[in-house]
Amino acid sequence: MKKKLLTLLVIGTMSLSMTACGSSSDSANNAATNTSSEAEQKREEVDISSVTSDPDACKGKYVTFYGIVFQTDESDTQYFYQVYTDTDYNNSVLLYVPKELVSDTISNDDFISVVAKVDGAYSGQTVMGVDTTWAKLTAEQIEKSSYVDTFGKAHTTWDFLEPVAVEQQGIHVEVTKVEFADDETRIYVTATNNSSDTVNLWTTSAKVIQDGQQYEQTYGNYLADYPELSSDILPGASSSGILCFDALDANEFQFYLEGASDNWDIDLDPFTFTLSM
Repeated sequence: MKKKLLTLLVIGTMSLSMTACGSSSDSANNAATNTSSEAEQKREEVDISSVTSDPDACKGKYVTFYGIVFQTDESDTQYFYQVYTDTDYNNSVLLYVPKELVSDTISNDDFISVVAKVDGAYSGQTVMGVDTTWAKLTAEQIEKSSYVDTFGKAHTTWDFLEPVAVEQQGIHVEVTKVEFADDETRIYVTATNNSSDTVNLWTTSAKVIQDGQQYEQTYGNYLADYPELSSDILPGASSSGILCFDALDANEFQFYLEGASDNWDIDLDPFTFTLSM
């Protein structure tokens, strides 16, 4: 789905009534200084943890954050979202979004990237009838996003212009990209079966070795919903997916992927890659 970011420019308009007393240039300079000072105040930035812990102290300030949409509602002019600001679902805010900012439908469990103004605290009840208080925000910018572009954003990316490839017995396996994030390492793999028999890739036994330490594939990130590399690839078919491991240093490592052909006369060695940038 094409992502599109729409920006609402908040423009403060002022009506200046000027009298004949005093210098017009001094008045203009004073007005410019005051306007600049007010603009700086309006654009004061805070972090999302400060907003969720004390929304009234952050009132009138701006915050840029990622979130996971939990509940949605709307009026004629606005959408209303309850948005969790962490992947542990501990903290949430109420986000009011003018409809003209939204081009792609935003639904429960969607990841979003937001720039918003803090309106202060809002007290109400949860769907379970529990009294609680949230930070209330009004969006200035909003973009529908994904896990890898928000909470899972990579700090280092190896994007291979020429994929690192290994081929044997008509089976072509290549690594196209590696992403190093704070919590995980993602290896982008494409396999093509140019043989006459079905090939089984044992993705569950994939391994990485870095500095003599062996790492097994990880499966705990249910939020990301990554594409999976097929374990059975039919003749003439291709499959692409992401294999995840614990967070690695952005240094050279070896990646191992084993497999077998349905043709018992064909023996496959492990597909072995030395990856670096």
